[in-house]
Amino acid sequence: MSLEQRTPRLLPFSALSLLTLLVLAVTAAADLAVDEMELTPEGYAYEVNAGSGGLLWISENGAAEIWAVDPASSDYTVYLDAGAVSDARPAPNGTVWWLDQATDRLGHLIPDSRDVTLWDLPLETAPFGTAVDGNGDIWLTEYSRPRVYRFSLSSGQLCTYTFAASGASDYLLADGVDIWLGDRINDAIHRLDADSGLLTSWGLPF
Repeated sequence: MSLEQRTPRLLPFSALSLLTLLVLAVTAAADLAVDEMELTPEGYAYEVNAGSGGLLWISENGAAEIWAVDPASSDYTVYLDAGAVSDARPAPNGTVWWLDQATDRLGHLIPDSRDVTLWDLPLETAPFGTAVDGNGDIWLTEYSRPRVYRFSLSSGQLCTYTFAASGASDYLLADGVDIWLGDRINDAIHRLDADSGLLTSWGLPF
């Protein structure tokens, strides 16, 4: 199945209309307020994911830290010793999952108690992206490999899904029991039904 491609159509407008648009744009930009927050000097922000209560969870890859930031108040909490953090992602129950690229591990954090559990992953390359589906299972990708994985906390089992055609999806997104993957090798997007294991693909006009 291919996606329908549409070409946007520009409407003609006068030079006066263009000038008005520019003035409005400049006025809007002048009213912007910018707040800055210094991260750890030896680290860098890898991903930012939104959680409950308006919190933003930031992966500080080089500094072995996970940050929980409240944009409304600028308050933040730093969780240490998280390894080479990749894609720290909050679950609906308030816990946080992340991947440690240095040791090929999956991490689980309970923020209130700061308890951390780690699982070794049987990967050929580094883990990369995470998602939490509607069943509460954690999904993860392996960098530049045609595989995705589903981990069940209740059973402790890791299930492997392999693309029929060689591809690579570093990032993924969960929408209920549907898992969406961007395949940068085949210029495609895939939808995986977590319950049935059915994979549907769309080619992209790139």
